[in-house]
Amino acid sequence: MRSLLSKSTITCLALVLPIAAFADLKGTINLNNGIALNLDTGATASTGGDILWNGANMTVQGSATALNLGAGGISTFNTIVANSSTISGLPFTKNPITSTANSVFAVKTNGGNLGIVLIGTIGLGSISIQYDTIGTSTGGGPSITQVLNN
Repeated sequence: MRSLLSKSTITCLALVLPIAAFADLKGTINLNNGIALNLDTGATASTGGDILWNGANMTVQGSATALNLGAGGISTFNTIVANSSTISGLPFTKNPITSTANSVFAVKTNGGNLGIVLIGTIGLGSISIQYDTIGTSTGGGPSITQVLNN
């Protein structure tokens, strides 16, 4: 019976963990001038990342590319997040994104994921954004570190 329970547990984990591994990473953050955001991890830094707020525009970093989806606010953001496969074949570029409140843009991250970004408010030297990176997570869920066979 113990062997059967162990096999059942492993089977259950094998089915559930891949679902958690492909969850979206979502967040809302304020970026100061010169700060970059890694859309795959949610981490900020003065170098690296996928996008950087330069005080006037969002610029892509490293091998990341972006696609300006225009104005539309939260409804456009939510629609694109729900239907992200519809934009994956469009032409992403290294061009800076002109930052205006309620505009939406997509980013193919340095990690190969698709991030959707909504620009909120723009203040003196800072910008607030909401983002949803499809198919990535920070690994906050359970993880298997070893499997023992008794």
